[in-house]
Amino acid sequence: MYSEITDINNIKLSIKKTNKSKHRYNKTVITYNQNPILLIEQIHTSLVNMTYTHRGYSKFTVSDPKNRIINAPGYTDKVVHHCINNILSPYLYQYMIPDSYACIKGRGNHSAV
Repeated sequence: MYSEITDINNIKLSIKKTNKSKHRYNKTVITYNQNPILLIEQIHTSLVNMTYTHRGYSKFTVSDPKNRIINAPGYTDKVVHHCINNILSPYLYQYMIPDSYACIKGRGNHSAV
């Protein structure tokens, strides 16, 4: 499975999924996407060589409707999260109970209700 996670096409798909988020116009995201080939090569090399390390979280507060502290991963970390999720989620979903709805494609609030 690790070879599937580190596959170039999986990394490209993960970048595409990460860019779909509402923050795709963020300065950091734009900077990373100015040279996507370099980004793909860096992620691929660090995963294949097993030298990838999570870079930590940025912490900020959102006040809608109440104050909440949010810890968000950086752009590269989000891409790697997608790389792992793309491959592992089909295997993991088959072992989840049928009443599990959170973050599962085709399920959600409306299905849960």
